[in-house]
Amino acid sequence: MNRKPDYEKYSLQELYEAAESVDTNLYPERAKEIRDKIQLRIENPREEDEELLNRLKEVAHQKEKQSKDWKGSLVFAVTIFIALVASIFSGKLVTRTYEVSFEDNPMLFYFVTVLFVGFIGHLLIKADEQYRRDKGGDTKD
Repeated sequence: MNRKPDYEKYSLQELYEAAESVDTNLYPERAKEIRDKIQLRIENPREEDEELLNRLKEVAHQKEKQSKDWKGSLVFAVTIFIALVASIFSGKLVTRTYEVSFEDNPMLFYFVTVLFVGFIGHLLIKADEQYRRDKGGDTKD
């Protein structure tokens, strides 16, 4: 007594739930039918499905934004690292408004260098967290 469900009556949310719960090994045809119905419903949504589709689009947009976030953080960290290495070799840390020289004030030079190293570390940790979140992994080890 294995009655076949009428997926035409299912909402998009119910189709997603059915796709997650169907045993694809036992019912491969049913799983394919559900996937096909979902695709058809995405292409031709009912009014009741609009809210779910909007949420799915928002999630996709957030994932895309996060992907750009970690790449930007990584590029920024590498750029600061290169500038820091150049500053260490030259003995001068230069910003738009201020210059710290190792020759003039070694303690301040070391202090600012350590701050920059900490900032780079922070950026790398954030980029790693964003990358793992983007890839669907855990952010904590």
